[in-house]
Amino acid sequence: MNLAIIQDLMTLVNSVYLRIILIITAMDITTLIGTTGAGVILIAFVQNQRGKWKQNDLIYDSLNALGSGALVAYAWLLESWPFLVLNGVWLTVSLKDVLSYFIKGKR
Repeated sequence: MNLAIIQDLMTLVNSVYLRIILIITAMDITTLIGTTGAGVILIAFVQNQRGKWKQNDLIYDSLNALGSGALVAYAWLLESWPFLVLNGVWLTVSLKDVLSYFIKGKR
């Protein structure tokens, strides 16, 4: 690769990185918590749909627990009780599976 291509690539990477930073700093903390939680759950969902992760994989259950935990906090901050109940159940089921993984061994 010549130097000009590398410099162009670095400029592009820096531009994308700067845009991500600007988007994140423009969000308030509540929105950041909700967006992160939803993003984590969507990652697990997409990986499951693509056949990369199975429903009983530790990574799948762990990301569901992490994401739903963030969404519980988000719902609490917004005082959105139905959303809190939904994600509280999601968190409980996911944590049960994660704890089961460690207590009983791999399912």
